[in-house]
Amino acid sequence: MTTVTAMTAFDHAERRIWSGKAEAYAHTYARLCAHPVEDLLDAAEAGPGSRVLDVGCGSGTVSATAVTRGATVYAADAEPGMAEATRLAVPGIAAAHIARLPELPYADDTFDAAVGNFVLNHVGRPREALTELRRITRPGGRVAITIWRSPGAPGQTLIGRAAQAACLTRPDWLPALATEDDFPRTPEGLTALLGSAGLLDPECSEVTWEHRCDPDTWWAGAERGIGAIGQVLNSGGAEGLAAARQAYDDDFPVVHGVWIMSFEQEWSELKAAAGMRLNQVGGTGGTGGSGPKGAADYVIADDDLGDIGHTAFNLFNGLEQTGKHAKTASETAGAGLKGDGFDTGAAFTDVIGTWEKQVKTLLQACAHISNHLDYTKKSSKADDEWIEAQLRIVGPVAPGADGAVPASQISKYFR
Repeated sequence: MTTVTAMTAFDHAERRIWSGKAEAYAHTYARLCAHPVEDLLDAAEAGPGSRVLDVGCGSGTVSATAVTRGATVYAADAEPGMAEATRLAVPGIAAAHIARLPELPYADDTFDAAVGNFVLNHVGRPREALTELRRITRPGGRVAITIWRSPGAPGQTLIGRAAQAACLTRPDWLPALATEDDFPRTPEGLTALLGSAGLLDPECSEVTWEHRCDPDTWWAGAERGIGAIGQVLNSGGAEGLAAARQAYDDDFPVVHGVWIMSFEQEWSELKAAAGMRLNQVGGTGGTGGSGPKGAADYVIADDDLGDIGHTAFNLFNGLEQTGKHAKTASETAGAGLKGDGFDTGAAFTDVIGTWEKQVKTLLQACAHISNHLDYTKKSSKADDEWIEAQLRIVGPVAPGADGAVPASQISKYFR
């Protein structure tokens, strides 16, 4: 059995955050977290006859899917309401226990596979948690987990921006993960953490998906106190919550039922993400975090540029065909919806037109890169601001949107 470990301040805060939140989670963010479940269970090789532990089971999505695969499933969650929700939601489950990482009530080598869907984001000592999962998994078995990467997708920053606009801050009782326990939320960072926990030949890959929900549903989970962002959002009481909601509504207008992120917002977030990745590049091509702060400069050789040019050529050839393949069916669907009186028909038609313009611009860029990629140089702030102004696209269905850079002008932007 496991050794008893003292809870960290982070663990205590997590227990407070999630206490009594099972129902709120099930009706809000559970659907978001369900997207990678099949990939998670594939990685664990969960199938007929396998004995699987779903740790941090939440509302039971992973457990239910594993049961349909023919696995014998045990579930565990530190929040009693979550364990009970899973027990009720999954009739075929073997047992659902109240237990927390890194102290699980199972003997060594009990399971063929242990899976945790985003649970690692909610433990104070991630390495010890993984070591515990290794302990209860038999030799030759599998441990499979998911985490949210950082920086996150644009949609994951919506409520945080609203809270910031309303001057809401993190409560004093809500600590961040201790520096010595934290790790880079990237495939490389997670791979290293898995290896340090004694797991053999760890592999990580990124899974992407498209999640759709209305603005009220996206807001509701945090409003009801789910996660750290929920605590920040509620830290200012009713007045602060109302101010954040106003900022949230102002941030992303709805046009024809489509939720739009402005160019400025997406551009700034993409720049921040790209800047972080470049500053993490190691080796002679950059400081990789080991040199002076802000000194990272991505340098590549002629052979690398040739590879990029070749890739651009291949992308052009493929995109020219695939970028248009759904046009006829989409136009028919849009016309049909519009003819039947649905507002979404008009929006669908607008989106099709914008998509064609975007594909055209990308094709022009690929062609130019393929033909003229001879050298690269360090970007400056002035360059960035100028490119931003020239390439501005005001949302996919906004009136007056240009949507594509003219072919006669494209050479100015790719040198």
